[in-house]
Amino acid sequence: MRHIQPDLMQRFLADEVDLMERETVTEHLTHCEACTALLVQMTADDDSLSFALGLDEAEAEWVASFDLTAPVMAKLRPWYRDPAVWAIVAPMLLVASFGLSLVSGLLTRSVEPTGPVGFTVGAMRELIPALWKLSAYLGQGGLLRTIWPVLLLAGAIWFWRSRMKKEEESNA
Repeated sequence: MRHIQPDLMQRFLADEVDLMERETVTEHLTHCEACTALLVQMTADDDSLSFALGLDEAEAEWVASFDLTAPVMAKLRPWYRDPAVWAIVAPMLLVASFGLSLVSGLLTRSVEPTGPVGFTVGAMRELIPALWKLSAYLGQGGLLRTIWPVLLLAGAIWFWRSRMKKEEESNA
């Protein structure tokens, strides 16, 4: 059974969910003792915090009206736009490319060009300059502008599937 996420539970308590989410949470709470216990605990925590702060209902609503995450999220930028990342990655790619080129040159001189190893080395000799050109194109923002949504979606799907798998393992 998949449990209710704490952020959804918190939004449920704050009455910030739409009708469909409200029905889903309510239905789940009728069958799941763990989530019901979490709801009771979160309600008690909210009540304790309100009592400790000495806030009446109007003051509590005023405090809840602040969105403290938006300013922080606005200042965050994706990792690929950080110059420090590229300052580290670019020299590593250069060294790796140079090393592969050097190794393929040494192997080409010492291997028969007609055998399977010679074919592989020949393919590497063709592939390395192509990869070099591709990395230069990507470094200038070429293809990356086009494919980043696909990469982001693939990463999100992978992350979601890995979380689902962990939840299934923990529930088993």
